Amino acid sequence: MEAGTARLAIFDTYKTGDSLTAEAARQRLILATLAGRAGPGERTRTGMARRIAGDGGRWKNVYSGVFRDMEEVMLPLGLAGEEGRLPLTRGPRAMQEKGVPYYRLTGRGMISAMAVPGTDVASLLAAFQAGEEGAGPHAAALAALAGPCPSLARMILECHVRAFCSGGIDDLLPLDPARSASDILAPYGELIRGVSGMTRGQREAAAAIVDRASGADKH
Repeated sequence: MEAGTARLAIFDTYKTGDSLTAEAARQRLILATLAGRAGPGERTRTGMARRIAGDGGRWKNVYSGVFRDMEEVMLPLGLAGEEGRLPLTRGPRAMQEKGVPYYRLTGRGMISAMAVPGTDVASLLAAFQAGEEGAGPHAAALAALAGPCPSLARMILECHVRAFCSGGIDDLLPLDPARSASDILAPYGELIRGVSGMTRGQREAAAAIVDRASGADKH
């Protein structure tokens, strides 16, 4: 889609290590806020800046970044849209009359948010299916996978969003994992197909060895 030089940067890291850049961390928090149960006041630009700054934080220092992310990335890329406006009781009359916009995620925004750790993939997939015209069978299949295997569903979505961020695909819609296929996912398909032919005892033994190999049995 046409969006000038707008670019989603939620996977960007500093060259000196694996730490996310400030821009990446901020964009992730914006997506997570819009994906959660935040009220309208928390979904204004000021509300999101306050939330990102945290208790005692200097939200005014964060506001310019949030403003830029919304105006130059989220809105131009169609990841977010204005949901309504909150009235103002002070400030210029024109601003009081127009109010302050608060935002919601679009279908593209929901896909992006599902790639952010900590967001509820199952709930977002359900909302995506309900609200996105022509969501298609792949969303339904991912929703079925997200129940028992949320991490795997997120990984598939992350590959899709990474491809968009790097320019490998030019739009997040339609949601078809084949457009952003990655060979790192091949072993998971092999696992699901293989497990379906195992006995219960074999499945339990296989799960145990995978847990040992991943360190999950230590938690």
